[in-house]
Amino acid sequence: GSSSLQAGWMAGAVIQYELSRRIAAGSAWKEKMESAPAWVRRLAPGHPAFLICGRWLPLGAHLVNPVAGAAGVSRGRFLLCAATGILPIAALIAAIATGLLDLRMS
Repeated sequence: GSSSLQAGWMAGAVIQYELSRRIAAGSAWKEKMESAPAWVRRLAPGHPAFLICGRWLPLGAHLVNPVAGAAGVSRGRFLLCAATGILPIAALIAAIATGLLDLRMS
C-alpha cells in the first residue's frame, strides 16, 4: 500500500541525494554555480517550496533530490521535506488503486 510506496520513494530520494552530495563535495560545484546565469543563482534549493512541491512535477523528484544534495541542503531538512512531499502522492495513488480494485471485484 501507501507505506511501501513511501519507503521505496524515500530510499530512492536518499540515494540520489547522497550520491549527488558526495560527487559535489569532490568537484567545483560552488565555483560552477557562481558562473551560472543569474536566474539559476537566485533559485533556493533549500527552500521548502522547492523541496516539497518540486517533486510533484513530472520527474521533479529526479531534479530535486540531486540538486538538494549537490547544493548541500542539510540531511534533516531534505528528509523532512521529502517525506512531506511523498506522503500525499503515495496516499493518493494507494486510494486510487484501492478504488480500482474495488470496482473490478464488483
